[in-house]
Amino acid sequence: MVEMISHIPDGGDRTEIPDELQPSSGYHNSYSRLQSDTPAVAITSNMSKPSSARCIHPFQDRGLTPREGARLQTFPDSYRFKGTLGAVRKQIGNAVPPYLAEAFGYYLKQAVYDRELSDEDQSRIYTHRCGALSPSEFENQRADLGGYAQQATLDTTF
Repeated sequence: MVEMISHIPDGGDRTEIPDELQPSSGYHNSYSRLQSDTPAVAITSNMSKPSSARCIHPFQDRGLTPREGARLQTFPDSYRFKGTLGAVRKQIGNAVPPYLAEAFGYYLKQAVYDRELSDEDQSRIYTHRCGALSPSEFENQRADLGGYAQQATLDTTF
């Protein structure tokens, strides 16, 4: 497995694996390496299995650890998951990213309670939008990212 995935470059996929090492089965996105300079794809409970999805570490020849998956999902390192390794992977893979949930909460407050977002709320959302970029890098790319974009449809009919 290590030899097979060692042929896959940053952001690459199974097409880079030599014919004699090609896996005999798998989906089109299996045996794919995360790209180090772009946002990660969705994290699933199979984050540690290179044969599952785009979950090969961008630099090392291995799948992601649960802690790496949790970081990509925006869980702080101080957050502790409970249960077996399989249960922890499932919790991470099935989670709504905390930063997304927080930002959505601000927009719910605005939409449901008809309250304007405070400067502090907007600043917090802005920080989440920066992601792995520094604030200055984010500012340089902001036009491409769309600023304070929001789009949600709420069905409040009961």
